[in-house]
Amino acid sequence: GARSSAPPQRPPSSRPSPRPAAAHAAMQERAKAQAPILLSQVAIPTKDVGESMAVSEGMLRRLVSASSLLSQLKDEEIHTMARAVRLLARPRGYRLFEQGLRGESMILLCDGEADIYVDGIWVQRVGGGAVLGEAALLTGRPRNATVVASTAAGRCIEISKELFQEVLEQRPE
Repeated sequence: GARSSAPPQRPPSSRPSPRPAAAHAAMQERAKAQAPILLSQVAIPTKDVGESMAVSEGMLRRLVSASSLLSQLKDEEIHTMARAVRLLARPRGYRLFEQGLRGESMILLCDGEADIYVDGIWVQRVGGGAVLGEAALLTGRPRNATVVASTAAGRCIEISKELFQEVLEQRPE
């Protein structure tokens, strides 16, 4: 019989890509041109945007699907977490994480963009859908980077270590 010469198809990835590769590459090029290279050049905002809104289960479910840690949560655990977290708006320059400080939470970046600095030097920009700080949430180790909001009012969800542990403690043995 005739055999197809088409290359075998790879199975789809189990983790959704937050953005297509071309869009990600374009964002990195734009960030290289726009982002301050040194963290010391980033202006610290004088006030917070202050927006705080409830988070829908649907929004939280979409965001946790990009996290290897949180994608394992059951529907009732997402329900509990959605009732406890808030959607926070952060101004440009706001430090989401500071390198060297102990990790007591993780961030789900809903929209907007954030710049990552290691030892005060810009490394990369991440966009909506990024999950930041998973390892620190689990280990409590010091942060290995500083993460700074790079758009005027990017929105994020912060999940504290206490909330995460509370949700897991409700699981039957």
